[in-house]
Amino acid sequence: MTRYFALVLLLLAAASGLQGPQHAQEISSECTLAGIWTQQSEGLGSSTWTITADGEATESGLGNAKGKATLSGGRLRIDWTIPGYNNSGYYEWALDESCKGSGVAVNTVSGAKRNTTVARTKSGPGQCDKENAAYNEVRLRAMASQTSLELLREYSKALDESYEATRQSAYADSVIDTASLAAGWPMGKGVQEYFRGKAKEKFTEKLVKAGFKSVEKALIKDPSLNGMFENLTSPIQTTSGIQYDLTKEYYKKLSKEMLGDVAGEAVTSVLDLMKFGLTAYKGMKRLEGIRVLARSTNDQIIQLQGKHIEQMDKWDNAMRARDICYDRVAKKLPPDTNNRFWADVMEYLGPNWKLLK
Repeated sequence: MTRYFALVLLLLAAASGLQGPQHAQEISSECTLAGIWTQQSEGLGSSTWTITADGEATESGLGNAKGKATLSGGRLRIDWTIPGYNNSGYYEWALDESCKGSGVAVNTVSGAKRNTTVARTKSGPGQCDKENAAYNEVRLRAMASQTSLELLREYSKALDESYEATRQSAYADSVIDTASLAAGWPMGKGVQEYFRGKAKEKFTEKLVKAGFKSVEKALIKDPSLNGMFENLTSPIQTTSGIQYDLTKEYYKKLSKEMLGDVAGEAVTSVLDLMKFGLTAYKGMKRLEGIRVLARSTNDQIIQLQGKHIEQMDKWDNAMRARDICYDRVAKKLPPDTNNRFWADVMEYLGPNWKLLK
């Protein structure tokens, strides 16, 4: 048992090092510089700024200014001048994860300072829709695997501790039965409820409420999907055989309907290990059951880690492909048909993925 976990930890540490620190920032926000931004300034009105990937900024409305834009640390700044006039200033906004923000508009000539808000708007009708859809699909997959990994790593640690406690107890060789499952095997009712509640909270926050259009459409199409994660905190079912298989397949189907095949599979692995799959251990001795469950959990971690590393790489390429599209739209250029980032993302998603869900 100890040697197995040591090997698992070494593999996970090596794999985690491949992910790179830049992905921690990317996974929390999808804001990038290139695009069309609309600002509203108190007492002045609104205007639209078109910004290219290299920061060239052009205003439509108000003074039709031109300037240089930067985006760093979640702060968007545009330093502007009005050609032919002695007038200049800057905007600066703190952005949230939906690419909206508030800040100040400062005229450096008059010294006037006003409150202002900004939001990045979509490109024109039909422009960059497929790049946006692909970006969000890969992002959804990466978010699902990352959230699942976080939960399973914590669950694995708790299983290891439960194994040691059970090994030293008088119940190590007792059989797992219906009463054991109802009492919270393998870690006790309180701990099991903690993990299921945390899984419900994490999946709801990171996947259901994160603004993914495909998820929103799935929930509108089938409102019953809203209650899927509620079942994590309901009493465990002690069914087995055909009835258990049908229950498991039902929740697997719901996950895929809401999140798609790849993201749904990552979520289902957590649901199965933490709840719906536990009835499969009935009849085993307690210590042996925990050992097998711990091994299955760590096997799933290793499998998900490999997928997550690939998904983060494809997410980066999807973001680059989307930004190239935004940039070309801003410069009024035709689409780039030789975009290698887009080609790589399309190869990853495969021919069966629908561009616009």
